[in-house]
Amino acid sequence: MKSQYRQAVESVISQEAKLAEVSRLHNEALARVAETTKWLALNEKTLEEYEGRLAGLEAANPNGEPGRIDRLESEVDDLRRSFKRIAGCYLSGKPPIDGLPLEA
Repeated sequence: MKSQYRQAVESVISQEAKLAEVSRLHNEALARVAETTKWLALNEKTLEEYEGRLAGLEAANPNGEPGRIDRLESEVDDLRRSFKRIAGCYLSGKPPIDGLPLEA
């Protein structure tokens, strides 16, 4: 009887430890999702601003200034790389060093 009781107590203690670990991992995952949601919203907003600037330049000057348009396209490409970086950070669970992955 003592042996069965001891095994039952050890099982409860072991399961409590496992539950605590899983709860900790779950909370960390929720925090990462919240953080990356902020990064995503910020980058989406910035991309919309850049695309708006590009569209405005193209509409105002349909024949001209390829240099400015090239620079804006470069900025849009930078944002796309940033999205990829965010996805990589999210999937790896490692936040970027600066907290806001706006640069590749």
